[in-house]
Amino acid sequence: MSERFIRLYELQNNLYSVGSPVIVSAGALLKDTQTNNIIVQLKFQSVSVTPIKALKVGIVAFDIAGKEIEGVDEYQYLDLKIQNGQEFGSNKAIVMPDAVTRSFSVRNITVVLENGNVQDVSMPMTILPKGTLLQSGLKDAEMVKQYKLSVNDKAAYIPQETNDLWMCSCGEWNIGDFCTRCRAKRTVVFSAYDIPALTDKMTSRLVTEQAQREEQQRIAEIERQREAEEEAKCKALEKEKRKKNKKRAKIATAVFAALLLLALWQLWLYPDVVQTAIQYNRAIELMENGDAMSAAITFSTLGDYKDAKEQVYMCWSMLPGERLTIATGNVHTVGVKSNSTVVATKYTGTPDDYDGQCDVAEWKDIVAVSASRCHTIGLKLDGTVVAVGYNGDGQCDVSEWTDIVAVSTGEFHAVGLKSDGTVVATKFTGSPNNYRGQCDVSDWTDIVAVSAGSYHTVGLKSDGTVVATEYTGDSDNYDGQCDVSEWTDIVAISAGWEHTVGLKADGTVVAVGSNKFGQCDVSNWANIVSISAGTCHTVGLKSDGTVVSTQYIDIYEDYSGQCDVNDWTDIVAINAGSNHTVGLKPDGTVISTKYIGWEVFNKGECDVNGWTDIRVPIQ
Repeated sequence: MSERFIRLYELQNNLYSVGSPVIVSAGALLKDTQTNNIIVQLKFQSVSVTPIKALKVGIVAFDIAGKEIEGVDEYQYLDLKIQNGQEFGSNKAIVMPDAVTRSFSVRNITVVLENGNVQDVSMPMTILPKGTLLQSGLKDAEMVKQYKLSVNDKAAYIPQETNDLWMCSCGEWNIGDFCTRCRAKRTVVFSAYDIPALTDKMTSRLVTEQAQREEQQRIAEIERQREAEEEAKCKALEKEKRKKNKKRAKIATAVFAALLLLALWQLWLYPDVVQTAIQYNRAIELMENGDAMSAAITFSTLGDYKDAKEQVYMCWSMLPGERLTIATGNVHTVGVKSNSTVVATKYTGTPDDYDGQCDVAEWKDIVAVSASRCHTIGLKLDGTVVAVGYNGDGQCDVSEWTDIVAVSTGEFHAVGLKSDGTVVATKFTGSPNNYRGQCDVSDWTDIVAVSAGSYHTVGLKSDGTVVATEYTGDSDNYDGQCDVSEWTDIVAISAGWEHTVGLKADGTVVAVGSNKFGQCDVSNWANIVSISAGTCHTVGLKSDGTVVSTQYIDIYEDYSGQCDVNDWTDIVAINAGSNHTVGLKPDGTVISTKYIGWEVFNKGECDVNGWTDIRVPIQ
C-alpha cells in the first residue's frame, strides 16, 4: 500500500462532539497512483452502548488553495453491528469526485442504532485531549509500577475525563463503566491514581521486598556455611583415605606403569580425537538403546566430527512432538535455516512499539521455533530453549528448561513438551486479568504434542485423545475452546486465540471455540495432512501440497488477506498468524499472503520473499 497510495492530507486524530455515539479516530486523503483516484478513508470508534447498525457521512472537499470544491454529500456504511469500543470503516474508500481535492473535513455524520434510533452528530467536532504518560505525573518508576499493580499492566497514561467520556490508563476513550480495550473498571482506574495512597503502598511494598531479599541472603549464607563445613569434612576423610591407600597405590603404579605411560602418550599426541571418538561411540550406543534425547544432546557437542550433525537430526526424528521451522507472530515471522541459525522479518513499525521479538540473529543450533504477539522462542539441538521479546507476563522465562522436544507459545505464556511425555509451562507473572488457567499443565502425562493459544493450552495424548487446560476466567468470555474431551483419533492439534482445531487420522478436521470470524468452518475439509490455527482464521495443508483456509467473516472490516492461499502449490509446511499466513516450499523458500489491510498495522511480517535454505520441519 505504501507504493500504490500517496498520503495527501490527514485529519486530526480523535474528533468528538458531546453526546456523539462515535469518535472519528483518524482520517486520511490518499491518491491512488494506479487509477489516479483521490480517496478518503475514515476510521470510527463506537462509544455507544447500543450497537451501531449504519453510519452516513458527508465530506467537504478543498483544493490546494483551501477553496471549497465539489465533495461527497453522503456516503453510507451499511449492514453493521458495531459494539461499544469497536473500530470500523478503515478499509472503505470514499472516492472524491474532483481530482484536485487536496484536503477535506467532515460536514455531517448521522448514526443509525440497532434499536432504530437515528442520531445526528453535532458539528463542528473538537479534538479530544491527548494522553499524558504516567511518568510525567508520578515521576518515579516504582510509583508507575505500583499504579500498574493496582490497575493492570496495560496502564501507561494518567486517566482523565472530558464531558461524557473518560480516558482509561491504557489510552482508550470510553463511555461505560469498564474500558473496552483492557476491561479495567472506571472507578478503579481513577481511584488508583491517588499519589499519597500510591506512595504509602509503594513504600510498604519496597520494605517487604527488601525484607524478602535480606531473608534470602541470610538463608544463602547459612547454606554456604553448611556447604563449607561439609567440604571440610570430605577433605579430611579423603586425606585419611589417601594415607591408608598410599602403600597400595605404590604397588599398583609399578604394575601398570607401562600401560599408563602408553595411554598418556596417546592422549598427549591425539587428545581431541580420542575423546571425540569416545563421545561419538557413546552417542551411537544411546541411540541404539532408544535414548534418542541423550543421543541428540551428545551428538550436538561433536561439531563436524564424522556424520555427527546428520545423526543429531536422525535422533530428533525419533522424538515425539511437532517442531516448526517457520512461525508467525502478530507482526513478525521467523524461520530456521538448514545450518540451524534463525532469520526474522525486519520490523517496520514505530520503535516505541518494538519489543525485540525479531532479535534472533545470534541464535544457533536451533531445531524449531514458535512465535506469538511480541516474542519468539527457539528449541535448541541439546533440548534447551531460548527466547527474545516482550516478557511482561513471564512468557520468555525458559532458560532453565531442559530435555525439551517441542515448544509452543501463546500471547501470555509458553509451554514445552519433555521427552518423557510431561509438559512444562512458564510461570505467569502478569496481570490477573490475563490469566485464565493456560499454564496449569503440571499434571499432564503421556503427551506427544502441545499447542498454546492466547488463554488456553491443549495437549495430544498418545492414544489420540486431547486434553486442555481448565478455563478459569469469566464465563461470559468463554467460547468453548477447551471443550476437546470427546475428541478421538486425533493426530495433530493447533490452538488459536479463542478456538482449537484437531486433525483426525482420516484427513478430516474438527474444531471448537469461537466462530465469530468463521475460523471453525472446517467440517468439509478432506485429505488434510497439517493444520494451523491463527488468531481468527484456520489453514490446512492438503496431501497434494495445496492449502485451504476458512473464509473470513469481516464483521469489523479489518481483513488483511490472511486467508488468500487458494492458489498456493507445492507447500510442505504452513503457519497462521494474526494478519498473515506463511508457507514453506520443498526448496527452502517461503511465501506469504499479501497484506491488504490498513497500512498503519503493517509491520513487515509478510516480507519473506528473499528467504532461502529454510529447513523442512523434523517430525
